[in-house]
Amino acid sequence: MSTKLSEPVFNPENYFAAEGDKGMTSTSANKLANLAKERNREDMLFIESVRFVNEEMSLLTSPAEKVLLLEGMKGDSADFSKIKEAMLRVARFNSFISWVREAIKAKDSMIGKVKLTSLTEWCKKNNIDLPKVPLNKVEEDLEENRAASKIGIEDMARYFINESKASVLGQAIHPEGSIARARKNLMEASIRHSYKEGEGKDMVITTLSPTADIKAVTDFYMSLQSDWRHAESLVNQSKNEWEQADSELRLELTNEYNKKMREHENLTARIKSDWEKWKLEEVRRIGKLKIRIPQTLQPVLDELLALGKDSQ
Repeated sequence: MSTKLSEPVFNPENYFAAEGDKGMTSTSANKLANLAKERNREDMLFIESVRFVNEEMSLLTSPAEKVLLLEGMKGDSADFSKIKEAMLRVARFNSFISWVREAIKAKDSMIGKVKLTSLTEWCKKNNIDLPKVPLNKVEEDLEENRAASKIGIEDMARYFINESKASVLGQAIHPEGSIARARKNLMEASIRHSYKEGEGKDMVITTLSPTADIKAVTDFYMSLQSDWRHAESLVNQSKNEWEQADSELRLELTNEYNKKMREHENLTARIKSDWEKWKLEEVRRIGKLKIRIPQTLQPVLDELLALGKDSQ
């Protein structure tokens, strides 16, 4: 059972001459490879036509009058030498063609890898840390540092006092509140002293007798309303101050975040610019690489160069 041999592993860079060393441009090497291919076509036609038998044709009525259709070789040393020379030349030229084609393929592959190199891969290879996108923690930081959390004990106690005062007074002077309702009943009693309910012997007469002075009650109600407004204004004042402080803090936190974002974007843009510049320069460098011709193939190169001069 035969074992399949693996393909040889060869560093693509070895196809190319070092900077300053002798080599061939891809265009020149490809031109010679095409010339070798043309000559191989001619040699292969010759090799495929090799025969050691004459082929003749004659009419049945004139068997002596033969026409030579295909002439076979004599099979002497000259013929054998010519056949072998053509075969070896095809082999030599094929080796040159393979070297050039693989070199061009390697160059295309190297350029392809450069173009496909991601920003992350390039940064990792060059020990460059890509900046992380700053997290937007404005609301989170605001919640931790908002003005309400920095209020003094006495200020917070006064806020609760004013809030409670405004709430109690507001409920009392509300149209449906106790004081507002009592004032309304007093004013109605001063106008209508009694009223009847039911009929006949079941009729009930209710008598209303004001127990307080309307003006005094009204003045009391208005004073409560004034106290409510004052307490409410103090509550709103505290809220406005805290909201203003929170707005200023939000603006400060937002500006800090925006500054970090700008720094991140600028740094990322510079890194991306360097990455794009590297890809452009690397593609140009690879494109200018000259194909190295090993000493083993140098005689083949000389042969093709001479063949090229002869064909001009």
